[in-house]
Amino acid sequence: MKVGKHKKGVELCWVFVLAALLLKQISLFVLLEPMFQHMCRHLCKMLDTMFQHPGTV
Repeated sequence: MKVGKHKKGVELCWVFVLAALLLKQISLFVLLEPMFQHMCRHLCKMLDTMFQHPGTV
């Protein structure tokens, strides 16, 4: 059960990654990319915490 929830969080993160690849066509996004990657990592950590310890986030 926990693995399924975790997998869903990872899939959500991949949606952000795919969106990033699409947005790469916009030159301005190249400047924002490091910030975007940091946000994605932070989001994945937050999702992991949420799924492992419900109610703490």
